[in-house]
Amino acid sequence: MNALLQELRQALRSFARRPGSSLVVVATLGLGIGAATSVLALINLLDWRRPPVARPAELVLIHTGSIHGFIGPYGPTSYPDFLDYREASRSFAGLAAITTESLTLDTGETTVPAAAWMVSGNAFELLGVPAAAGRVLVPEDDRAGAPPVVVLAHDVWRRHFGGEPGVVGSIVRLAGQPFTVAGVAAAGFAGTTAGERVAVFLPLEQRSRVLDAATNSLADRQRPSLALIGRLRPGVSAGQARAELQAIAGRLDREHPLAGIERRLSVSPMTLAHPIDRRNFRPTLRLLVAAVILLLLISCANVANLLLARATARQREMALRCSLGAPRWRLLRQLLAESLLLAFAGGLCGLLLAAWARDVLALFTGPDFAREMHLDPRVLGLTAALCALVTVLFGLVPALAAARVDLVTALKDGVAGDRRRRLPAGQLLVVAQVALAVVLLCATGVLARGLWQLRAADLGFATGGLLTARVDLEQGRYDRPRGEDLFRRLKERLAARPGVQEVGLALFVPPVYIDVEARFRLPESPEAIRSSRVNFVDRGFFETLGIQLLQGRLFEPRDGASEEGLVIVNRVLAEELWPGESPLGRRLLVERRRPWEPGPEYRVIGVVESITQHATSLGPEPVLYFAGAQRYRPSRALVIRAGGDPQPIFDGLRRALRELDPSLTLVYAQTLREQRWESLVVQRLQAQAVGIFGLLGLLLALLGVFAVLSYTISRQTREIGIRMALGARRGDVLRWVVGRGSLLALGGLGAGFAGSIAAIPLLRSVIVGLGAFDPAIFAAVALLILAAAAVAAYLPARRAAAVEPIRALRHD
Repeated sequence: MNALLQELRQALRSFARRPGSSLVVVATLGLGIGAATSVLALINLLDWRRPPVARPAELVLIHTGSIHGFIGPYGPTSYPDFLDYREASRSFAGLAAITTESLTLDTGETTVPAAAWMVSGNAFELLGVPAAAGRVLVPEDDRAGAPPVVVLAHDVWRRHFGGEPGVVGSIVRLAGQPFTVAGVAAAGFAGTTAGERVAVFLPLEQRSRVLDAATNSLADRQRPSLALIGRLRPGVSAGQARAELQAIAGRLDREHPLAGIERRLSVSPMTLAHPIDRRNFRPTLRLLVAAVILLLLISCANVANLLLARATARQREMALRCSLGAPRWRLLRQLLAESLLLAFAGGLCGLLLAAWARDVLALFTGPDFAREMHLDPRVLGLTAALCALVTVLFGLVPALAAARVDLVTALKDGVAGDRRRRLPAGQLLVVAQVALAVVLLCATGVLARGLWQLRAADLGFATGGLLTARVDLEQGRYDRPRGEDLFRRLKERLAARPGVQEVGLALFVPPVYIDVEARFRLPESPEAIRSSRVNFVDRGFFETLGIQLLQGRLFEPRDGASEEGLVIVNRVLAEELWPGESPLGRRLLVERRRPWEPGPEYRVIGVVESITQHATSLGPEPVLYFAGAQRYRPSRALVIRAGGDPQPIFDGLRRALRELDPSLTLVYAQTLREQRWESLVVQRLQAQAVGIFGLLGLLLALLGVFAVLSYTISRQTREIGIRMALGARRGDVLRWVVGRGSLLALGGLGAGFAGSIAAIPLLRSVIVGLGAFDPAIFAAVALLILAAAAVAAYLPARRAAAVEPIRALRHD
């Protein structure tokens, strides 16, 4: 231990003698390690971190999926099914049900939106979450006839109620309904998913008090809405629990079949990241891991190059120490101690950069999700291991090279006799750095081009002047007549505002799509099952977006009273189903694959032009438009065409909504252009993150070019002087040095382009519709690399051109 401390003190003295190069090494390593630590923190969040509950390793998430994949593997479960699973299963110490709803909370001073967890009475006991004040929910709260109680999240208690203990037992209003505050949840618990900020916790039994009982009945098996959490018994695996649940699900399929689907259960470990988030983010994570590995390799190659040059410059020092009796292993140990100290200094710098990167990530994912990217002990341990690894990567080869010093040569003529052997290694490292930077830059070009194409793609309608806002009546007790009346009056008030030209209603407004599909058959070929995207709209939707009517008619208000189901199809679906024929009057037999989808038979009354449904779609898809007047939806999006500043329109909409019902708030309000840009958040994150890594890699590679050429000039001063003494002009020397830098860049370009082509499969896994690399991207990257290499070579070239021949001939 004393020997190690002595070596570290010696290393610190060595750094003090050369502070400039030491700081460059630390900064270079800090960039690579900081990027790697950020990605490690993201992996930790997505795959490893558990929610802040008791014994989280025992908890699993249970989802109901469809055999046809319509609901997908992570669908909800109905309340009756939950009761059957809880009663029949033996794999779990407990099973709890949860659903999240958007409500409003009256704090006494203002009304604010509040995410509400509606939970079975055993949820807090199952999760092991205590109360900070009062008590948590208990099974007795979740029984018929129980008084309405609520538990506040700790953050809400402090922010809106001043952290006063007297709040317990008082009355608050949720969606306009009175609830008694039973207690406050423990600090730090606001749900079990990253980015989730639950404000209040209610018993499931109270659901009908704040939501429309007619459309939100828990007793209906056909209306699944619950996420299930289970705590495994000791010795029971997730696979065993799933097998038992699937057997119960098979019995339920026979006794209580769902409309058109079969129950398929999934059981997955509970982590902070929801399984859907993990699945959706996995391609981006693979891309970021590949990019950060390349950047880290560039950093290590750069540092190895710098240390090679420094080790070469210290050969006379090492030779003197050997001649005085120091064993070679002692020299090796000292050099490795220096490398280790540099690596951990770079690691500390990297941790600071990683903390800053979390704030940058918040711009893409939102602050709640980014806040969960903790630099916890697991991430810190992995960063320390990474520092040890990079010590070997960049420090071992220079240390071995310096320890194998030739005493006679080094003491006789310093480093001159060794320059021919050292120089190629440094040049190869520079070529490798340039090649890796080229791969990153080419990937950046492809991602940026893909993002630009998605943003500039023709959606089939002009987004200029279009606004959208969502109103969710599920947070109020609105049956169909009251809900339809509110939407009608809201639409009338909005249409009367100055500047508003058209107003429409829909389940969703492209290019942001809610994933709802319908499966249907044609009466003439009932054996063939087809599927299509679905939207529920009114006439104003088509008129506001400017979607052209090709055949037939649009929906009318009177269609709401019609007993006959009516549907409009887009051109893509019409040509797919009835090529060369008129679809008007044709009938579709629509399956009830979800309870909120339309009934069995519909008549086609119109054909409209196709539009792109989602910002990331490659083009228009088949779409069925059902009449919103025939199928009530408590959550709808308004689409507005208006001129001028959109803010007064949004302010007027909020005022109109408050006048109609003070308990309601807008879920969101923004222009369609803003919504389209936000819907490309994953693509933006990919392009900008890889772009940052690419620029950092380019800077590091250019630093390598500069360092190698500077080293070359310092070791070949005599050769340069001879050239100039024999008639070479300063311009010739300048071109010679810049040419050497360009040759290094060309070598890296060749290897980098080959690596970029090899990276195409990875990029295709994350970019929709990626074809071959665009030659323009190769050309742009080549010009950028060559120009940057010329700039990096210019300063050493100027220094070489300024050499005085007489003084140079005396050198060395």
